[in-house]
Amino acid sequence: MSNRKIARVALALPLALLVLSGCGVNPGAGSEGSATSNPASPEQSALPEIAAVPELADQVPAEVRSEGLIVATGGETPPMSFTDDDDTTLVGLDVDMANAIGAVLDLDTDVEAVGFDTIIPGLTAGRFTIALSSLGVTLQRQETVDFVSYYNGGQGFLATAESDFEVETFEDLCGLRVGVTLGTVQQSTLEDSTNVCTDAGKEPWELQSYPDNNQSVLAIQSSRSDVYYGSISIISYSVAQAEDTFRLAGVYKRALVGAALPKGSELTPVIQEAVQHLIDDGTYAEILAKWGLEDNAIEVAEINGATS
Repeated sequence: MSNRKIARVALALPLALLVLSGCGVNPGAGSEGSATSNPASPEQSALPEIAAVPELADQVPAEVRSEGLIVATGGETPPMSFTDDDDTTLVGLDVDMANAIGAVLDLDTDVEAVGFDTIIPGLTAGRFTIALSSLGVTLQRQETVDFVSYYNGGQGFLATAESDFEVETFEDLCGLRVGVTLGTVQQSTLEDSTNVCTDAGKEPWELQSYPDNNQSVLAIQSSRSDVYYGSISIISYSVAQAEDTFRLAGVYKRALVGAALPKGSELTPVIQEAVQHLIDDGTYAEILAKWGLEDNAIEVAEINGATS
């Protein structure tokens, strides 16, 4: 097997969410603030031993074989992907899955953290081979990229521990300042639902878009946003790490999460077989258990499995 490259951050990103250490925010001039994360432990960085599967590796297109697997991820989205305190090494479920797929296909794998809203444009422009970044599998996105499902995700609402509102429907967001991450399903969903409050005769919500989840969570802590609407995995992890600061204000719905590839890529069916291999041989379950995400397992990796 060829040596896989260590996953590295391609852009200068904020340090991991303050919830990783429970530390307060240290505001800096002209910044949103920063926080200190715990270093990645050997358990966080290590993968189970994964052998290459020659019959799958042989199906990798020559160009990908030459360049390796260039993987885009959103960066500060624990437990899916986040940086060690060296500001360089990425850890998390998405990072582990990317490296596991690379190992099965005997490919050098380089995971790059980028702005979430640049991921799909980067795929279509050929900058990345694949993206693993908590991307919800939707019919709209399938018009632009192909998906291989690998995770049963969902959506939720994060608020401060001092707040007392609950979010069961979008109408419960009326009158609130709602934070989302740029380029996410949550952003487009709320943009398409602006009539909810006016139809109910209520004050509309104020939609606030942030470049990454770190900024979104910091906005909650600093009272610039009332609620953050995002991935249930990220929100649940944030609450677990800082129960005195944050709480889960509501769960919206479950949704498939997929690895995205350029539309019509010859690599898509190969990735599907690689993910299914990891599911079948138990490696996938080990990776989920490592991050406490066993409840989010799927049994079948599908290509373009969106129904809405």
